[in-house]
Formats: sequence, structure tokens, C-alpha cells
Amino acid sequence: MTFSATGDTGYNRPEISQDAVLFVKRYLLAHGFGFTDDYWKNLVPLLDGEVHFLDDAGLDVSKTYIGIGHSIGFLHLNNSGVRFEALVALQGFLNFCGSTERMRKVREAGVEKVRAELLKDKVASLTRFRSACGYHEPVDANIPMQHLLAELDMMKKAYTHCGVRTLVIGGKDDAIVPMSLIRDNFGNLLNVSIIQTDGVGHSLGYNMATFVTGKISEFLQVQGKFSACSYDRYADVQQRCAEKLVDLLPHNLDVYSFIDIGAGTGFATSRLVKCR
Repeated sequence: MTFSATGDTGYNRPEISQDAVLFVKRYLLAHGFGFTDDYWKNLVPLLDGEVHFLDDAGLDVSKTYIGIGHSIGFLHLNNSGVRFEALVALQGFLNFCGSTERMRKVREAGVEKVRAELLKDKVASLTRFRSACGYHEPVDANIPMQHLLAELDMMKKAYTHCGVRTLVIGGKDDAIVPMSLIRDNFGNLLNVSIIQTDGVGHSLGYNMATFVTGKISEFLQVQGKFSACSYDRYADVQQRCAEKLVDLLPHNLDVYSFIDIGAGTGFATSRLVKCR
């Protein structure tokens, strides 16, 4: 539902988007190493909103999303710069090799073993890897080797959490990203919740889609619709009105300071600063 109306003053009211009326949830998904978007085929039908993929061409980065990343897919979301209301890491990580010397030595050797096998026979290597994850769908031979090698390089580095409220779901029997690594990566972060399940391999989003979506729903309900990180998504009308008002101001205002009353999360404040 959209409308545009002109009153006696000639002021054009901003359009009211469908999102503002219906409070549409937007999910942004990113799959793990050696997978494709087919990984999500059991989970997507259970999500209560729009579904997008991080590798979509033309992804609207002006929108706010709920990010769900599998394995290194979480790291791609974390590093993407996209605005998130919340993040979910399905057996995800920030530092694949871990923070202790012993853990890093063992896991770096594992990364290099996978690299050597990939270079020898990509399809056979990915087939073995996916089988170890508990995922037995055929391998897409068109997955670019350059992309796979770049992700292996990422696995040898440590990254900083983006600060968005995050739910991490790990599997007790996951040999790829064990619970010990999840606790090592996320255990000291105050804005992260960790759940452990018995699970099946390294493919919770595929093999336990109903369980996963249930936990995501609970997490989002606890977080609340009007938390600071979600306010911008629901305040579509406020943002449009604020942008229109700022557009009416002259540039290079000769003022030393200003007060932004009713600023919400401050989405207009940065634009006001530019008018000075």
C-alpha cells in the first residue's frame, strides 16, 4: 500500500511503504564453505518473512536484515557492513583456528589438508567434506576454486564481532566447529547467546531446520520489537519524514550547535551535522 498526497501548502507527503504497515521481516542468509544456497532449502519455507541471500545481485543494503549464517557464512555476514537487527550463527565462528596455541596448531593443519585435497580434486574433496558435515546433496562443480581458497585463508585469521546481538547455535557432535571452539570465540561476548544441541554433524540448518527456526523465533521475541537495533526497521515513516525535513534546510547553516528532539536512534543527526 503506497500513497502520495499534496495539501494546500504543496508539500508532498512521503510515501508510506508496505514494510512500515506490515512490519516485514527480512532475512539475509549466507551458506558455509563448500555449500551453495541449496543448503537452506529446508529452512527457507519455515521463515516468517522475506528471504534474501548475501550473494544476491542487487541486494538492497539500505534495508535492515536478520542475518543467518552457516559456518563461515556467519563471518561473511559479520564482515559485510550490512545493517542487522540481529544475527544468528549456525555453527559459526570468528576465529576458526581458535585462540590457544594448541588449538591453532591442530586446526591450521586441518585447513592446509583441505587446501591440498581441493587442489588435487575439487569435487571429490568437497564431497568428502560435505559428507563429514552430514550433508549428502551432490556437489556443484561450478563453485569457484578461487572463492574456496580465499575462504580457507579467512579461516586462518581472527575477526572482531560486529557488535550486533547474536544467537549462536552449536552442535554437541560437530567435528568441524565444535562447542569448544564456539565457547572460545563467543564465550566472553556479552551480547551473544549460545545454545548447544545434540545435532547431526555440521549441517543444523539443513538437518534440523524446524528446531533452528524455533530457536531463532524465541531469540527474536526475547530481543523485542522495539530494541534500538530494530527500531529503524519499524520507523520507516519517521525516517522518511526526517529526511524530508532535513532536505528543506539550507546548506552551510551558520549555527554552532543544534538539538535533535525525538531523534529515535539518530538516523537524521548525521545529516544535520553536514548542514553546518
